[in-house]
Amino acid sequence: MATIFYGVQGEGLGHATRSKTIIEHLKKKNDVYVFCGGRAYQYLVKHYNKVIRITSPHIFYHKNRASNFRTFLLNIIKIPHFIASYLSVRRIKKEKVPDLIITDFEPITNYFGLLHKIPTVSIDNQHVISKSEIDFPNSMKDQYIKTKLIIKLMIWKADRYFMMNFFFPPVKEKNCYIVRPIIRQEIQRLRPKRKNFILVYQTSFTDTKLVPALIATGEKMVVYGYPKPGSAGNVRFREFNESEFFHDLKSCKAVISNGGQSLMCEAIYLKKPILSVPIKNQFEQYVNAKYLERLGYGEYHETIDSEMINAFLTRLGSYEKNLGKVKMIGNAELFSLLDKTIKEIVAGRKKHHA
Repeated sequence: MATIFYGVQGEGLGHATRSKTIIEHLKKKNDVYVFCGGRAYQYLVKHYNKVIRITSPHIFYHKNRASNFRTFLLNIIKIPHFIASYLSVRRIKKEKVPDLIITDFEPITNYFGLLHKIPTVSIDNQHVISKSEIDFPNSMKDQYIKTKLIIKLMIWKADRYFMMNFFFPPVKEKNCYIVRPIIRQEIQRLRPKRKNFILVYQTSFTDTKLVPALIATGEKMVVYGYPKPGSAGNVRFREFNESEFFHDLKSCKAVISNGGQSLMCEAIYLKKPILSVPIKNQFEQYVNAKYLERLGYGEYHETIDSEMINAFLTRLGSYEKNLGKVKMIGNAELFSLLDKTIKEIVAGRKKHHA
């Protein structure tokens, strides 16, 4: 049995939901301590006892755009909280020394591992940008460089990188592996249907054009992520409830979302066409959306309006045909790689301390 410190990025819920599936596998044979903040903490603390709250970096959104300057200021202000979080990890280490640190784009546990010379494994989708050969236009080179820098600052170094993705560009380094996405058991158990409504999910509702566009289509819409529940014409706003969300995801005829990968992968698994409108200044979301469109699973658009949505709906049949050919689950593959890695690391540490 290995002792594992598992850090989870707290921005959004995608990191938390996939980490839950991985943690459930790891807990069968290992002692796992989970470190996270933000929405990830609120979600994971309901499922596990050994969840320690730390402070997560946060992205500031304005008018459906990630604001670099305000994000920088917001996280500078949080530096004392980041230091306190580091000390929280160190306190747990005094009780139980970890054999391994796993980080899902969570920087504090990564830096802790480096400073204490503890083997570290990175599990995320962000490193596909920095560790593989992705395609993008020259006009976005500045965003690419900026994103690579942010990724490097978040996860300075790991011994191995497991990168989950629905597309598979060539990998640059030997210690990097691309695997198909983790699909949680709750999604695997769903039996997809095709009812006459569209599921809309937004991490940040700062796009003032979205709701008017949804109303103008006349199509039935079920919206998650909006600040308040209620309805407006053909649009129903729901508070996030996991069981209701699963029901709507399996039953909808299509999904409208930004470019976040977790929902994108779950929709692809359930054969749901996707209209993706990435948050501006989020290069990773742009890459996800462009590869989604290239593979024929849906569409990428920079902005949204009712005509665009209605045109997208006329092409659902084509996207459904392409999605019908896709195998979109990497659980067994990742678990096998992780088990092998843990075994090697624990054996190596025992040999070193012998």
